[in-house]
Amino acid sequence: MTKSKIKLEKRDFHRALLTDVLPYEVPFIHTNEGFYLATKSKGGPSVVDSNRILKSIFTTSHHRETNPLAYNIAKDSENDRKLYLVHPVTQLDIVKLYKNYNQLISHLCTRSSYYLGIQRK
Repeated sequence: MTKSKIKLEKRDFHRALLTDVLPYEVPFIHTNEGFYLATKSKGGPSVVDSNRILKSIFTTSHHRETNPLAYNIAKDSENDRKLYLVHPVTQLDIVKLYKNYNQLISHLCTRSSYYLGIQRK
């Protein structure tokens, strides 16, 4: 059986919704796949952009205050750990941040001798 490669689209900034905006420890039943598909446009307007109600909910031009969703996970047999899911409007702001500043982020990361907490030689 041959493994098929997953092709990465470097200009798909909405992929941050799948990888960068959720805590690592989210339950396996929770993903952002539906949100990713609803916000990503495929040649035309996305589901969010084409629906007046969804667009008013997810528009970021209002700069209204948002609150994360807090939930507990079991840390060990005796303790819980509180995690927070970033509000979807803020997740879309992160997508915009990546889209607008991706080159600057990449450039500034190359200036440091540290990478993920490990010093480069």
